[in-house]
Amino acid sequence: MLAAAVVFLIAAGGDLHFTAEILGYSLFFATAYAVSAAGSFLSIITGPLSVSSLLIQLSLIIPTLYGILFLGEELTEPRIIGIFCLLLAIVFVNLQGKKEEKRMTLKWGIFVALSFFGNGFCSVSQKMQQDAFGGRYKSEFMIVALLAVAVFMLVPAILTEKKQIGQNLRKGLPFFLVCGVANGVANYAVMILNGMMDASVMFPVISAGGILLTAVIALTLYKEKLSLQQIIGFVLGTVSVIVLNL
Repeated sequence: MLAAAVVFLIAAGGDLHFTAEILGYSLFFATAYAVSAAGSFLSIITGPLSVSSLLIQLSLIIPTLYGILFLGEELTEPRIIGIFCLLLAIVFVNLQGKKEEKRMTLKWGIFVALSFFGNGFCSVSQKMQQDAFGGRYKSEFMIVALLAVAVFMLVPAILTEKKQIGQNLRKGLPFFLVCGVANGVANYAVMILNGMMDASVMFPVISAGGILLTAVIALTLYKEKLSLQQIIGFVLGTVSVIVLNL
């Protein structure tokens, strides 16, 4: 989170103008993000990985519905087809050939639900903030939010890891930095696109783009072989991007 905050600091070029009016939006995002991160982590510990990932990815429907129901965005036929193709793509990409050992329990369901709604409302809070301020205070909003998330996540880490936290930070630092910078760049792009695209188009396109990028990395960097179901999923993801931009 600190690395991601630095991305926004650099993007602003030091020209920051904090205002108390963004605090509520920042805390909204921070709470949703922290809930999503914790729920995601706990869901893959207590239940099946592929199903957890699938349900969390489907949270894109929350900002999509927000745009349609509250912002008056038109639900055209291409958008319906594109969103439907994307939902199918997510399902196919996450299909597993073998049954997973961990069962879906009530505890797991609660954790998945927390991550699902947390992840969805992260995007909603970004859209709300940008609409409310006419595209201003992007960096200020995100810096405050990310610092708040860092505190939210650090407190339980200190309480639960105590003696190991220093060692964990040293060993994980390279991964934390890469993940944080990527997170910051992705969120900055979302903030920019908020003023350029309807939510009902933008979030499905971003999600489909993520699926396609994952496929490219899996094939080129890790030399993975894709199953027929995954190939179908990636094709549907490509179709959804094309149709959503018609």
